[in-house]
Amino acid sequence: MSRFFGINSEGLHVTVRKSSSLAALGLLCLFLLILGVRLSFPGPATEPDSDYYSKLGHNLVTYHCYGRVDEETGACSPVWANQPPGYPMFLGALRALGFQDLNYAVFIQTALFAIVATYALWAAYAWHKSLATLVISGAVLALSPVTIAWPRWVLTETLAGAGTLWVFAEIFRSLALQRLRTLQLSLAASAAILVRWDQIWLLVPAAGCAVYLDYRKPLNVCRHIGIMGFVAGLSIFVMVLRAAIVGLPLFPSVANDTYLPKGVMDFWRVAANNQSFTATFVFPITDQKYKHMASQFDYSSIAPGFDTPRFRAVLHKISALPSDTALPRKLDADLAELARNPSPKAWSRLRLLAYRAMAIWCQWDDFYKSGWEDMNDPNRVENFARAYRAALLMLAAALLFFLRGERLFILGALISYVAVRTCFLASLSLLESRFLVPMLPVMELVLMAAIPNAFQSNNALKKIDDEETEDIARHHSVSGTHTMQ
Repeated sequence: MSRFFGINSEGLHVTVRKSSSLAALGLLCLFLLILGVRLSFPGPATEPDSDYYSKLGHNLVTYHCYGRVDEETGACSPVWANQPPGYPMFLGALRALGFQDLNYAVFIQTALFAIVATYALWAAYAWHKSLATLVISGAVLALSPVTIAWPRWVLTETLAGAGTLWVFAEIFRSLALQRLRTLQLSLAASAAILVRWDQIWLLVPAAGCAVYLDYRKPLNVCRHIGIMGFVAGLSIFVMVLRAAIVGLPLFPSVANDTYLPKGVMDFWRVAANNQSFTATFVFPITDQKYKHMASQFDYSSIAPGFDTPRFRAVLHKISALPSDTALPRKLDADLAELARNPSPKAWSRLRLLAYRAMAIWCQWDDFYKSGWEDMNDPNRVENFARAYRAALLMLAAALLFFLRGERLFILGALISYVAVRTCFLASLSLLESRFLVPMLPVMELVLMAAIPNAFQSNNALKKIDDEETEDIARHHSVSGTHTMQ
């Protein structure tokens, strides 16, 4: 039959085996590169959030309490914490297994990221079938200046990035199979949400994939989305139920355990322009270290309409407070009043949201230098990383005009996630550039997979699609031939 159809089945099988062997070898090399390069950075690196996660993990294992513990009495004060319990549980599990040193946490989270990144590269390869694209995508992921230094930090970003890659890996696999991998997508999204609350927006591209693959069957689409929503939301439901039982607010807040006064929170929400506002206004009040606030405050970080003489007067009063004392109610009420009544120069909420969204992507990361803080010459690296982040964003927007078919869909799925999550962060004044990290690896993966076909004509793309269809038909013909023989 192979002669009848003009197919050299032996040659086809040899070609397929050779391609698969090269892909497997490439994936192994890329895994070692992703892992090795990241482990070469000195760690662990910590900051106050790291200490908080470690303490929650310790209390969880030692006192079976997810919250603060009085060391003398053992009394537990439950908390929501500023993120879901996934990362503290990860640190607590390592402690329970005897791995007390945070170097173990750095090694394991780096290894997990490398494993998931390699799986995502394989899933993308199963879709685009290009060895060259596989190698280029893997090299970009492995050597990315905006993610390479983050695994050494004892923070949620690395595991959150792995969660995002896992979700998009399942989207790639679904496209390759032309069948939604509902359970796998659900588990991936659930794992990502367990690390960071804002990863709930991964359900947007997951739902989009369900619509794309099954749009002719609306009931199937609803069933898939319902299953994904149920499984991914299960951890949230458990946390809400726990909150109701222990007497916490039913839903988490952006600053649950910082005990910021309401007026400070209100002013932060409406007046912050970029991440420097958090460092020079919110953190001193949180830490109750008020001295020099007025002189050290970054006045470029406040939105138009809020830098008024009255605000400066309130700020000078706060600077005069003694350290380690609570903010007086009168000053907190003054800040709440300033939040409600800005000057006529104040921007609209939509304009402020758009400005903040662009600031997150384009601002100088003076907190972490894209993870390179405390390394050699971090400022030079941050200059490049800042331009790199902006370039990824512009490239994603530009490719919208050149892609079609599944390539356009996968790019649209990426952009929908990036846009919704960025707007969510901006709306809550969560303006630190490090919050972009969970999105950056998957942007690199998707963009590298899309670029090779971006600038071909529609006729060329149609020819490629036709050839892919013919290859599938030949493969099925060869399978049928062997079956008959």
